[in-house]
Amino acid sequence: MQKCSGWPVTEEQFEDVAKYSEVLGTGSDFLEEDVRKACEDIIPFPERVEPTECMDAFVHLKNNFKSPT
Repeated sequence: MQKCSGWPVTEEQFEDVAKYSEVLGTGSDFLEEDVRKACEDIIPFPERVEPTECMDAFVHLKNNFKSPT
């Protein structure tokens, strides 16, 4: 059993959510190539963002993102 926001969540519950959301069927890259490039122009190395910086990184991305389409 894992905890999510302090609430106990079973593996079965995770599997149910994954099944109903169809999140596992989207593949590992859910962004279109031009959208990914626009995001990486703002935050070039997202894997380097520390957990404590995620909120600030999201706000920065949101404030600076311009849709490529």
